[in-house]
Amino acid sequence: MKVVLDVNVLISGLLWGGVPGKILKLAKNQRITIFASQKILADIEDTLERPKLQSRKQYCGYTTAYLMTIV
Repeated sequence: MKVVLDVNVLISGLLWGGVPGKILKLAKNQRITIFASQKILADIEDTLERPKLQSRKQYCGYTTAYLMTIV
């Protein structure tokens, strides 16, 4: 199955898990294929750089560069 996810769903899945995290796990296990435009990828990167997400990234031990490799 091919899917396009909203930026908020992707970021929630990357940083908090829950249902969005389960969706990303389906992609990791090759049960679904996530498609993203260059605009969506740029929006994800911009959003991950927002000050309010810095503490969560630090808590998880992630950098924006690392998270972008997952997406």
